[in-house]
Amino acid sequence: MLGAALPVEAKLFGVDLSPHYIARAREILPRDLDVSLVCDNAENLPFVDESFDAVTSAYLLHEVPAEVRARVLAEMARVVRPAGRWWSPTASSSPTRRSWSARSSPFLRGSTSRSTPAT
Repeated sequence: MLGAALPVEAKLFGVDLSPHYIARAREILPRDLDVSLVCDNAENLPFVDESFDAVTSAYLLHEVPAEVRARVLAEMARVVRPAGRWWSPTASSSPTRRSWSARSSPFLRGSTSRSTPAT
């Protein structure tokens, strides 16, 4: 379903700190969907500046302390292109309800400091 909605040239990446969740993702992702899965820390993403059109964090930001959340958001801002987007589903305070947030990268950039890469 996801693969059909994306342009042919789209490249997908998944990052998780847990080798267990990376292995589980490999088990459940459709075989025809080309996704590069990386076991790494979202506080220090292994990607170059402005390399993604879109970034997302699924159920992460509400699980970590504020100082970690700030570092993760800074990394998301660093790797998304200036016209890119970020999206983050988060659990609400009610265990029976979910809230979804969508933000654009200009909002994200406004909440973090970043340096301009040398050209």
